[in-house]
Amino acid sequence: MGPTLATVGMVIVDKSMQGQGVARELMLDVMARLKGCTIVLQATPSGAPLYAKLGFEDIGLLYQHQGIAPAVPQPTLSPGERIRLIGSDDSHLATLYSQASCSDRSDLVEALFARESFQRPLSK
Repeated sequence: MGPTLATVGMVIVDKSMQGQGVARELMLDVMARLKGCTIVLQATPSGAPLYAKLGFEDIGLLYQHQGIAPAVPQPTLSPGERIRLIGSDDSHLATLYSQASCSDRSDLVEALFARESFQRPLSK
């Protein structure tokens, strides 16, 4: 998420390996690699004791919903409106996304724009 912010989530250890320090070693390695970054950890309550020992503080709940996203119908357009592909002319979106997330998202947006498969309709 840029040079000063990182997120970590979905640290899952197989039941047969739990209690053997695997999650701790994984987190220590990740934290060493992210030295100098603010790390936002998304974790379940079962990992809270470990993460507290590693210096993480609980700042609130994150509600995460998983599933297959349904197809979204195209919006009804007003006269004169059209749908176009998102592209390099939309580089301002990186600024908007960065402001909305309070972190530099320009590298992420640039990487997405570089993916041919990312070209999606954008209402205008």
